[in-house]
Amino acid sequence: KRHIAIQVKRTGLVINWDFMEIFFPLPHDATGKKSLPFSQSLIFQHYRAQGKPGYVDHRWATLEEAVGWINGAGGAAVVAHPGRYKMSGAQMRRFLDDFKDVGGRGIEVTCGSHSPDHVMHFARLARHYEFHASRGSDFHGPEESYVDLGKLPQLPEDLKPVWRLVI
Repeated sequence: KRHIAIQVKRTGLVINWDFMEIFFPLPHDATGKKSLPFSQSLIFQHYRAQGKPGYVDHRWATLEEAVGWINGAGGAAVVAHPGRYKMSGAQMRRFLDDFKDVGGRGIEVTCGSHSPDHVMHFARLARHYEFHASRGSDFHGPEESYVDLGKLPQLPEDLKPVWRLVI
């Protein structure tokens, strides 16, 4: 966050990391700042993408590294909110093949950003790959969710919940 803050500060913006709000200086404002509603897509689109003021160069872990770290720490690697990924059906299946090959053990079937059709689709994939299933709010804000926080539907009865891997 420190590197991002340094980059963004050069533009004249101030980030309040405690509340994750962005403030813009306005000459007519008594405080000199105007609050904008926090929007993760706004942040990434305008400030965190490559070439934007808050971008910090980084290297993503490989799939094998990430799954290895999770499994090595005693966890269970699960594909989170797969409905958000911009992949074709064939690309998703190749990804899930690779994920399973390197030790992946689950897929998030139900989450706030999944539509009912997504839930059915990812339940079918969980069955096909013999993955355990997870559910979670992954709540980033009301505009990004199909359901209210705490109101997710249950997993389909025939799926093995991922928490059984650690209990």
